[in-house]
Amino acid sequence: MSYKLYTDKANKIQTTLQVEGTSLAKTQARVVVEANGIGYTFNGTISQDGVCDFNLPKMKGLLEEGTAGKLRIEVIADDMFFEPFATDYSVETGKKVKAVVAEQVEDKPKVTVQLLKEEKPTPKPATKEPEVDKAALIKSAFRSFVNKG
Repeated sequence: MSYKLYTDKANKIQTTLQVEGTSLAKTQARVVVEANGIGYTFNGTISQDGVCDFNLPKMKGLLEEGTAGKLRIEVIADDMFFEPFATDYSVETGKKVKAVVAEQVEDKPKVTVQLLKEEKPTPKPATKEPEVDKAALIKSAFRSFVNKG
């Protein structure tokens, strides 16, 4: 059995101690959490009826998720050391949120090109201006001038 400690919520361990040959008033208890050569110690409180509560904080910042190690309870009664309980533990996160992002689709502007036939203007046939008979023009102008006079 592996005990679970959490990174995101307080960890509470409760046990009942039975002490013989001394009183509970002269007894101390602690939990030791060890991993990767580092040990954390948390003191417990013992009630008159022998119930011992260990309130461990959130492990975030102390132990990473996925860490595994040894957890043990140590009891000191009348200057005598006892280790009545030991187990393996693992660290987990109680609350997890995952977001799956769908593939990002970009709306790209679409450009379409339609080629039209270039219509070249058809050249108009050159029109010749009628030739002016200069002599006839002068005679006509002279007659107009003489008739007015």
